[in-house]
Amino acid sequence: MEIKRRFDTIDMMLTMHSKLRDRLNVIALSLDGFRLCISTILCATIFLDSDYLLVLGINPGIAKILIGSISVAILIISIISLRFDWKGTAEKHNQAINYLSTLKHKFHMMKGQENPDPMVIEKLFLEYDQKMSEIVAIPEKYFNKLKHYHNKKVALSKLISKYPGCPLFLIRWILYFSSSKTLIEDRRNYYA
Repeated sequence: MEIKRRFDTIDMMLTMHSKLRDRLNVIALSLDGFRLCISTILCATIFLDSDYLLVLGINPGIAKILIGSISVAILIISIISLRFDWKGTAEKHNQAINYLSTLKHKFHMMKGQENPDPMVIEKLFLEYDQKMSEIVAIPEKYFNKLKHYHNKKVALSKLISKYPGCPLFLIRWILYFSSSKTLIEDRRNYYA
């Protein structure tokens, strides 16, 4: 029973770390791309002559202030990016995924055995405890949202396996409405 509980916990942690890693990589990549594009445009403005700006109807003084303001904004974005280190945190979550994947495989192999060796189980539990203490923690403010995402993913996966020919959007709607109905019925029974 404890093997299954820890296996399920590892599975949930894999989902959580994957979601956080992907989100942080998108943030880091988006900011890097944005900074690169704007910085390139700012560099290109060096070649603009003030006479050309006048022909376009742009006041050179206002253009200079605008270019300086954008440069300062890019500097601030760069400092924020360095401070939060989204790439580094994403890499920590990726390392956790690698550790947990290996551990999940070991627990999966153990689940399949009818009478596993108690010494092997104890060794596996020690490795589990060690890895869980070493990996980056899931931020508390994201835990419930990520747990909800994982449980929804598992339920959706089961429905997809059961009804492979059904359109995905329909399976999602059925899951949404059946879960909502169950919640309402449970609350009604709780207060009855």
